[in-house]
Amino acid sequence: MKPVVKIAVFTKIVTLALLLTSSVTVSNCGGSASQTSVSPQTQTIQKTVPVTSSAPAVVHQDQLDLTLQDASTYFNTKIPEGTKLAVIAIKSDYPALSEYIIDGMLENLVNTSKFTVVDRQQLETIREELKFQMSGEVDDNSVQAIGRLTGAQSIVLGSAAPIGDTWRISIRALTVKNAEMIGIFNKNIPNAGIIAKFNLMPKNQAAVFASVPPVITSSQQEAKVVTPSGSSHVSSNGSDGGVSGNTMTDPRDGRKYRVVKIGDKVWMAENLNYDTGNKWCYENKESNCEKYGSLYSWSTAMLACPKGWHLPTRQEWNDLVKDAGGNLAGVQLKAKRPGWDGMDIHGFSALPGAYRNTDGTFHYVGGRGYWWSASEGGSGAYYRHMDSGSENVGEYTDSKGYGFSLRCAQD
Repeated sequence: MKPVVKIAVFTKIVTLALLLTSSVTVSNCGGSASQTSVSPQTQTIQKTVPVTSSAPAVVHQDQLDLTLQDASTYFNTKIPEGTKLAVIAIKSDYPALSEYIIDGMLENLVNTSKFTVVDRQQLETIREELKFQMSGEVDDNSVQAIGRLTGAQSIVLGSAAPIGDTWRISIRALTVKNAEMIGIFNKNIPNAGIIAKFNLMPKNQAAVFASVPPVITSSQQEAKVVTPSGSSHVSSNGSDGGVSGNTMTDPRDGRKYRVVKIGDKVWMAENLNYDTGNKWCYENKESNCEKYGSLYSWSTAMLACPKGWHLPTRQEWNDLVKDAGGNLAGVQLKAKRPGWDGMDIHGFSALPGAYRNTDGTFHYVGGRGYWWSASEGGSGAYYRHMDSGSENVGEYTDSKGYGFSLRCAQD
């Protein structure tokens, strides 16, 4: 069943009524305006006009509502009837404004009776899982990932920003399949008074609007150690395995690899590219080894990691997948474009290095990635697999003679 938003019209009427009946209370002593304090986390409407604001001067809120109606009318002519839509984000330093525009667009698009619109609650769940901000920037990778997860065919997003004494409202629609532009609506609103009615705390002053954690930490505070100089590095257990800062150096050839801590485990954030004397490059081209890392048979992979590192077990892979979102681990672990089609939330940067068949042929470079585990299964061994356009991380067993990529885990 397709989730459909049904936003009651009276909700917005009540909201507007609150705005229009807002008042400024003057004290008997000093004549200062009283204010209603609203937490930035609530992103609710201010019921009094703030005394000071960096926002442009106040005029009627109707200008924004009319602009959203115009935008919906525009997209009504651009997006095919029957399309499933998701209104996912409006970039702005004023999160309450972002929320208001999103709700307004949702209501207007639903009221056309022309589209199926993804429910806001479903989007909130996905937002939490993928760690993106509805008032933040959304790149093409995120557009496609969110679209696949919601089943939407088109995505609506945009921005709202002050320019002098006007506000620039820009809303665009993209296809989920290839992030192609369907249409873009732009309008300047003189002295948009709506801002004075909202929580005005800019995102750079509120923890709730903090950006996605640095890729080296996977949002785990214990994964980060701050040095006296203020730099950060991945902590290690026991032998440092050549780790310095956020990189490790393979002492055998001096090659450096990025590292990342996800959950309790430190991983190489790149595929191993060490010449064991028994490794392969896709289509026997060294340039592919430089780009995707080397391909190894299972027996070679068991001995390929440098001192202080090892081929991860099946359980370690299971833990990684769990810590990286479970069924959404694929989209969270895969590299962003142009590397791949993921969101790379944790800095793992999985690449589609493909595989070498036992008959010496190579397959699926740029589309699929395969990584050995140290655990045997039947007559073969377990490995992990990620695919273009897929959100999960598959697990299979196969012949130990295949050539797969290798990610080392720290001892």
